[in-house]
Amino acid sequence: MKSKTTWGWWCWLFVFPVIGLADDGAAGTATGFRPLLEKHSRQTFDAVAKYVTERPQADDAEQAFPWLFETATAHGWEADSLKLAETYLQRMGSPAATRLAAQQVFAVGSIRANRVSEGVAAFESHLASARFQINFRTLDFAHAVSAEARIAGDLPAARSVYQRLSTLPLINPAISDIAEGRLGRLELFGQPAPQPSVADLDGKSVSWDDYRGKVLVLDFWGTNCPPCLAEFPEMKRLYRDFHDRGLEVLGISFDETPGIVEHFLSRPEQKLPWRIAMNDTPNGKASQRFRVQTIPALFVVDREGKIAQVDVYGRNLRRTIERLLEKEK
Repeated sequence: MKSKTTWGWWCWLFVFPVIGLADDGAAGTATGFRPLLEKHSRQTFDAVAKYVTERPQADDAEQAFPWLFETATAHGWEADSLKLAETYLQRMGSPAATRLAAQQVFAVGSIRANRVSEGVAAFESHLASARFQINFRTLDFAHAVSAEARIAGDLPAARSVYQRLSTLPLINPAISDIAEGRLGRLELFGQPAPQPSVADLDGKSVSWDDYRGKVLVLDFWGTNCPPCLAEFPEMKRLYRDFHDRGLEVLGISFDETPGIVEHFLSRPEQKLPWRIAMNDTPNGKASQRFRVQTIPALFVVDREGKIAQVDVYGRNLRRTIERLLEKEK
């Protein structure tokens, strides 16, 4: 299949936790934007959760629950919100969108609590109830559950989510294609990373030898892909926080020409501190060797040159990098 840039409004969902979090200055600053946001968001979250727990039939409870589940997802508090989600899912006549948000919180929280089968079952329950109303929000749900299962070390469970989604009858072909693409990338999990066989924007060949003994984030992106660009603030923070400890990033652009990328990078606020290469090469597309058909797509390569994680973003990407850097060289 021809490589292509595919994204839409749904792509913003799985990168929501990092959108709008501007750089907060030096690492570890206790009074920076993110620490302040985290602190006060948690205080408000706990107060609202207490309110709906004590007054589940309050007139405004149905306004509070969506905010609680969205906030839990945005801040990674799903494991702390298991009881809240479980209680809500027992309510009769709840709005479909809020129920879906609660199912995702329950699924992700269960996996983080080492109850992977319960998390996958919650996703299956959503598929059964949604029937022919599967949409891109379900794809976001699948992405979250699969990523958590991989981080928990249960690759079969991670695969099963996309296998189930890609084989649903009468599903939107775009959703099926994306699910199949992500399933294909999971086949590379734990395998030696293919040689990229690309050159950077300075014309220098890129080889895995350049990253021997490093943890590498391989990011397939494009200047015309908003979800790709939305990841850059967090990736810059990761690079700043962990580069001295052995983290490297290599971006591979789907843009048509190097000039497009160079023009994009010429603006000071858009400069990237890592190497950028082009997907199109005289030897074919680098993306084909990584089974990438749509972007964004991301791989984490460990110090031994093996693919340690696929398509993780935000907090999950940070967790993955921290874990890999803690291992001895």
